[in-house]
Amino acid sequence: MNRIPLSTMISAALALPLLVLLSIPLITLLGGVSSIGWLITAPAGSSAIEALTLSLQTSGLSALAIALMGTPLAWLMARKVSRGGLLLRVMVMTPMFLPPSVVGLTLLSAFNREGWLGSLSESFSEVPFSVGAVMIAQV
Repeated sequence: MNRIPLSTMISAALALPLLVLLSIPLITLLGGVSSIGWLITAPAGSSAIEALTLSLQTSGLSALAIALMGTPLAWLMARKVSRGGLLLRVMVMTPMFLPPSVVGLTLLSAFNREGWLGSLSESFSEVPFSVGAVMIAQV
């Protein structure tokens, strides 16, 4: 007979409330969707199709940009070429730990007309609420 160790049972008992909490959005989402037939029958000019097209375009271009710029950066970080490697790692990792709303507000404040990038050039101040802004936020 295979016995489950006590430490595994305690860990599972302590993790159970978190797993229940994490499953609530998924259960709610699946329970609220009766069918995806509306996507197939939606008219070609509807806002849902436009939003889906925009999302696919921007995510594809963002993935390409990440691959082209991120690969050399990853190589540089892996090689530890400079003494500033820790600073570079902090700069790269920090946005991953911030909530998306904080990152979005930070980008908005940097690119608006009074922001430090928006005040440099008129072209930077036109970035917020554009397709370019979506790509910058995704990257």
